[in-house]
Amino acid sequence: MIVFFVLSGYILSLTYADRFRDESAGYRNFVIARLARVYPLHLFTLFAFAFLVWLGYLEKMPTDNAYTFILNVLLIQSWGFTDLVSWNQPSWSISTEFFAYLMFPLFIARLTKATFVFLAAVATALACLIYFPIYDLSLKYAGITDGVRQFQFGSSLLSFFWVFAAGCTLYSFARRIRSNALISDLSTFAGLLFLVVSCLTTQSGLSLWQGTIASVLIIFGIRNDTGISAMVFANPIIHFIGRVSFALYLCASSVEWTARHYVNPLPLWANLALSLGVATALHYLVEVPARNAIRGATVARKPQAPVIQSA
Repeated sequence: MIVFFVLSGYILSLTYADRFRDESAGYRNFVIARLARVYPLHLFTLFAFAFLVWLGYLEKMPTDNAYTFILNVLLIQSWGFTDLVSWNQPSWSISTEFFAYLMFPLFIARLTKATFVFLAAVATALACLIYFPIYDLSLKYAGITDGVRQFQFGSSLLSFFWVFAAGCTLYSFARRIRSNALISDLSTFAGLLFLVVSCLTTQSGLSLWQGTIASVLIIFGIRNDTGISAMVFANPIIHFIGRVSFALYLCASSVEWTARHYVNPLPLWANLALSLGVATALHYLVEVPARNAIRGATVARKPQAPVIQSA
């Protein structure tokens, strides 16, 4: 999840930074493009989850009510309006990511034009905010929150926004540094090693700062797309999983929980195969057609330049 947010910030910067710097990309068109990317499949899996709850295949949680359903439809369920996850639980991160999308055009132009010293200051500030969550701790010590409910007063929203911003800052650094195969390989290897060691030595799970460090090193390394990076991430299997990863993320837990009605416990390989099958179907039958339809409709509504006929 942490890798996803850093990578999202990096790729979005890679795609849109120059457009916003040159003021050739409108805010409205950008938001529509991002909605087309995430919203159709989010909405489909939300209603599918609710239908499975109604059929009794999935357990309805106390947080699954009409109010939180509306929040999920509006994609604002992790913005601090409720304390805990609800309905299709993985979609909390899509809500947080969409908040980052809305903020992205407001700061990316400044980052791309910033001096190296200013970028270093931004990176230092982000590192402090990720390692030492001042906002969360202030609310906790003031007795406003208990430090357990992850979405109270938008705590997770801010925490993951800093991680997203770290990805954007990484892009701004990377574009100033000449690509080198050896440095890229070392960075990728160090990131993967740090990720594995952190996972093996941390009993409570990967922390936000550990995941961010590993993500920054790996993403900085794979930008060269050679050597270790190409071997690990550029093979056909990883490419395919990356293509259907959004659908896989949104459906995997529901598929597993539904399958328990028929086989309990379901073997890991069967869970993976079943989830990949459902994700592939969702990607090609729902995600891609809906995205293309929204983007096509948006392009069709743009005013066309008048055709001047010669006399």
